[in-house]
Amino acid sequence: MNRYGKWSRSLSLASVLAMGFYCLLAWYLFYRYNRLFDAGYTSLDVSMCGGCMQYFIWFGAGLAGCLFIGSADDESRVHRAGVWGVLQCFTAWVLAYPAAFLGKMNDGSGLMFIFFAPLATLPSFAVALILGMSLNISKSPESYFRPRLFCFLVILAFMVITLSAFLSAEIVAAA
Repeated sequence: MNRYGKWSRSLSLASVLAMGFYCLLAWYLFYRYNRLFDAGYTSLDVSMCGGCMQYFIWFGAGLAGCLFIGSADDESRVHRAGVWGVLQCFTAWVLAYPAAFLGKMNDGSGLMFIFFAPLATLPSFAVALILGMSLNISKSPESYFRPRLFCFLVILAFMVITLSAFLSAEIVAAA
């Protein structure tokens, strides 16, 4: 096996782990927000942080899923689609509460978003499924490398944007 074959498998695993770490980061930021709010930082505006999590549930997970599902053979695509569907549904459910709370969805839409988060991610999963199944990748290991890398980078970009939005709100509130 050449170097691309090992990297594409490693990047697939890294993408799955990145989704888990994004959930952990969201809950850590939610916990930190509550601690700062209790400490008297009432002007902490983290609505951009919650909005980034909402956009990940609506669009980002579907974009990453399209890149994750694409494979050379049909059986592998079906397995990857099943894994990504479960992962995307679980991630949406876990991210929904911090996204609604940090996104300041106080008018009832936040509660609706929390309860129906897996349904909110269904359209992006459907698009990812259609595009991922129609993505015809050749059987060379080099062709697996780029989609897996871009999938990981999409998830990583949302993580960095969410963290930087929270840190910038924290800096503004401390000034």
